[in-house]
Amino acid sequence: MTNINEYQKTVTKVKKYSSNPELYLLAKLTEETGEVAKEIIRKVDGRTVQRDLKSELGDLLWCISAIGENYGITLEEVIEDNLQKLKNRDLL
Repeated sequence: MTNINEYQKTVTKVKKYSSNPELYLLAKLTEETGEVAKEIIRKVDGRTVQRDLKSELGDLLWCISAIGENYGITLEEVIEDNLQKLKNRDLL
Protein backbone atom coordinates (compact mmCIF):
# COMPACT_ATOMS: atom_id res chain seq x y z
CA MET A 1 0.00 0.00 0.00
CA THR A 2 1.27 3.43 -0.80
CA ASN A 3 -1.31 5.42 1.14
CA ILE A 4 -4.19 5.13 3.55
CA ASN A 5 -6.87 5.69 0.89
CA GLU A 6 -5.53 2.79 -1.19
CA TYR A 7 -5.67 0.65 1.94
CA GLN A 8 -9.30 1.67 2.45
CA LYS A 9 -10.28 0.88 -1.12
CA THR A 10 -8.53 -2.49 -1.00
CA VAL A 11 -9.80 -3.79 2.34
CA THR A 12 -13.36 -2.63 1.88
CA LYS A 13 -13.67 -4.94 -1.12
CA VAL A 14 -14.14 -7.61 1.56
CA LYS A 15 -17.81 -7.12 2.29
CA LYS A 16 -19.63 -9.74 4.30
CA TYR A 17 -22.85 -7.77 4.41
CA SER A 18 -25.46 -7.11 1.79
CA SER A 19 -28.44 -5.65 3.59
CA ASN A 20 -28.47 -2.96 6.29
CA PRO A 21 -24.74 -2.13 6.12
CA GLU A 22 -25.04 0.64 8.72
CA LEU A 23 -26.30 -1.76 11.39
CA TYR A 24 -23.83 -4.48 10.44
CA LEU A 25 -20.87 -2.11 10.53
CA LEU A 26 -21.95 -0.57 13.83
CA ALA A 27 -22.24 -4.02 15.38
CA LYS A 28 -18.87 -5.07 13.94
CA LEU A 29 -17.21 -1.89 15.23
CA THR A 30 -18.58 -2.57 18.70
CA GLU A 31 -17.44 -6.19 18.57
CA GLU A 32 -13.90 -5.33 17.45
CA THR A 33 -13.60 -2.50 20.00
CA GLY A 34 -14.45 -5.06 22.66
CA GLU A 35 -11.72 -7.38 21.37
CA VAL A 36 -9.13 -4.59 21.63
CA ALA A 37 -10.36 -3.76 25.15
CA LYS A 38 -10.08 -7.44 26.21
CA GLU A 39 -6.45 -7.62 25.11
CA ILE A 40 -5.53 -4.39 26.88
CA ILE A 41 -7.23 -5.55 30.07
CA ARG A 42 -5.34 -8.85 29.90
CA LYS A 43 -2.04 -6.99 29.54
CA VAL A 44 -2.87 -4.58 32.40
CA ASP A 45 -3.88 -7.47 34.65
CA GLY A 46 -0.67 -9.34 33.81
CA ARG A 47 -2.54 -12.22 32.21
CA THR A 48 -1.52 -14.04 29.07
CA VAL A 49 -2.60 -12.30 25.92
CA GLN A 50 -4.84 -14.59 23.90
CA ARG A 51 -4.75 -12.70 20.63
CA ASP A 52 -2.36 -10.34 18.97
CA LEU A 53 -3.26 -6.72 19.80
CA LYS A 54 -1.86 -5.59 16.44
CA SER A 55 -4.24 -7.95 14.66
CA GLU A 56 -7.20 -6.72 16.71
CA LEU A 57 -6.31 -3.10 15.92
CA GLY A 58 -6.22 -4.08 12.25
CA ASP A 59 -9.76 -5.45 12.53
CA LEU A 60 -10.83 -2.18 14.13
CA LEU A 61 -9.18 -0.23 11.30
CA TRP A 62 -11.08 -2.35 8.79
CA CYS A 63 -14.34 -1.40 10.51
CA ILE A 64 -13.49 2.29 10.46
CA SER A 65 -12.48 2.00 6.80
CA ALA A 66 -15.73 0.25 5.88
CA ILE A 67 -17.88 2.78 7.74
CA GLY A 68 -16.08 5.62 5.97
CA GLU A 69 -16.45 3.88 2.61
CA ASN A 70 -20.16 3.37 3.25
CA TYR A 71 -20.61 7.10 3.85
CA GLY A 72 -18.19 8.31 1.17
CA ILE A 73 -15.53 9.46 3.65
CA THR A 74 -11.88 8.61 3.04
CA LEU A 75 -9.48 7.76 5.84
CA GLU A 76 -7.32 10.65 4.67
CA GLU A 77 -10.23 13.02 5.31
CA VAL A 78 -10.75 11.50 8.75
CA ILE A 79 -7.07 11.94 9.61
CA GLU A 80 -6.89 15.52 8.31
CA ASP A 81 -10.07 16.50 10.14
CA ASN A 82 -8.84 14.96 13.38
CA LEU A 83 -5.45 16.69 13.13
CA GLN A 84 -7.18 20.03 12.56
CA LYS A 85 -9.47 19.48 15.54
CA LEU A 86 -6.49 18.71 17.78
CA LYS A 87 -4.67 21.82 16.52
CA ASN A 88 -7.74 23.97 17.14
CA ARG A 89 -7.83 22.69 20.72
CA ASP A 90 -4.12 23.52 21.12
CA LEU A 91 -3.28 19.88 21.72
CA LEU A 92 -0.68 19.77 18.93
